[in-house]
Amino acid sequence: MGAALTESSPARSSGLHMRNTSPISPSPQIETLLREVGLFSGVDERTLHLLANIAFRRSLAAGSVAVRQGDTDAALFAVTDGLLQASVQASDGREIVLSVMRKGDVFGELSLLDRKVRSATVTALRTTEVVVFPADKLVALMREEPELSLRMLVAVVDLVRRLTTRAEELSALAIPARLAKKLIELADLCGTSLGSGHTALPPTLSQQQLANHIQATRESVNKSLSAWMKEGILERSATQLVILNRARLATFAQGGGEEHGRTSPRAPDARAVSLERPGD
Repeated sequence: MGAALTESSPARSSGLHMRNTSPISPSPQIETLLREVGLFSGVDERTLHLLANIAFRRSLAAGSVAVRQGDTDAALFAVTDGLLQASVQASDGREIVLSVMRKGDVFGELSLLDRKVRSATVTALRTTEVVVFPADKLVALMREEPELSLRMLVAVVDLVRRLTTRAEELSALAIPARLAKKLIELADLCGTSLGSGHTALPPTLSQQQLANHIQATRESVNKSLSAWMKEGILERSATQLVILNRARLATFAQGGGEEHGRTSPRAPDARAVSLERPGD
């Protein structure tokens, strides 16, 4: 069981990773921030105040690790701004991305409840702010407030449902369908609208990262992106992928047009290859 985190706690290998993170002193703003977290939506003012009293805020720089797979800390995190991804390292060393989290999401529910080691690594994709709930204090509050326990149970059920859906997609959908679904998901999570129905994906998104999301190879991702560029579904603008035809991409996500995505005989388009930046 990991020691409870406090604002003055020293950095420990089993606790919140401190490199590239900055503490933010507790403030009345925490209550306001928690109102926008799905887990606490609709909680009465008294309970919200109790939650705010045991929590503290922390800022994470892009690329910093909030929790690492195998850590023994059990704090719960609520995302109040920014973007993070949860990933695991497979036995062969590959990174497998499980999910992307944004404002309003929480992570750490499993370790909070069973006090076992962290099952995944959570990394900030850009500057991110979280509210941290030390495990011992939150569990004590949950014992006093049964509604919080019920909400936590619902959060875990939701997590299981999402992971089940992901497993079904990985087993049932071909790579083009999985890639199309992921591009649409990322467009909704962190895309930038360019008008006329076009959406730019983050410039930091590489083909290898996309492959990690859908458990595929970079080469297979390159192949599908190349085919979709030729078809006018996507284009490359500077270092960003831009979705030009979401409706057509959605057809691939639903399993339509998969044959084209799988078997396009043409060599990968140079524009798709150029999406990779040095060092990716």
